[in-house]
Amino acid sequence: METRVRTPHDIFFAPQQLLVPLFQRPYVWSQEGQWEPLWEDVQRQAERLLETGKPGSAHFLGAVVLQHQDGVVGGMPRWTIIDGQQRLTSLQLLLDAAHQVCELAGAPMAARQLEDPLSAQPAALLQDACRCSQSVANQPRSSRVQRGDDLRGAG
Repeated sequence: METRVRTPHDIFFAPQQLLVPLFQRPYVWSQEGQWEPLWEDVQRQAERLLETGKPGSAHFLGAVVLQHQDGVVGGMPRWTIIDGQQRLTSLQLLLDAAHQVCELAGAPMAARQLEDPLSAQPAALLQDACRCSQSVANQPRSSRVQRGDDLRGAG
């Protein structure tokens, strides 16, 4: 077994296939128990980046256990998710929602960065990130969370 630290970038943007085995429980995260704390962590890191122009210190999102699966020589690496399926699913939903918010806010560089992290230019990306942030921030947080707009965009 190999142990190493991986960032969300390493997991979501690497050319690989993540498999959820049948023995994993169904998705059960709730807004109050897991989504709100995750969103607050993401929001805190994003605000720090917007205020300082620099990423904050590393943030621990929890453990994920992946088991390498044998595949075809030269094929895409395959991993079975042993632990962390709920967290990975939630983060994938968050990335997809952030992409949609950026597109709706007219921030194509930020949206593209969520598809291809090597494509964006830092200055344009920061400007787009501000645009995305402002489109969601124009409404009270309580109404956005209640309706789920924090993840779909302001509506």
